[in-house]
Amino acid sequence: TAENSASAYLLMGLPVGLFFLLSGMAPDTYKSFMADPMGRGAIYGCIGSMTVGFLIIKKVTKLEV
Repeated sequence: TAENSASAYLLMGLPVGLFFLLSGMAPDTYKSFMADPMGRGAIYGCIGSMTVGFLIIKKVTKLEV
């Protein structure tokens, strides 16, 4: 349904929006995080796990008639 799809997009978009909001408020903190290879790995891991979670939510909530 549309409600399930909106929930999936909201859960995918909230962490991304929060990251950009906080990086705008404290740019020095996030610049050092992006400069470190482990920090970039953590970000890539988060993006990957969010994408997998999004796909799972879309598959689980898919309505077949």
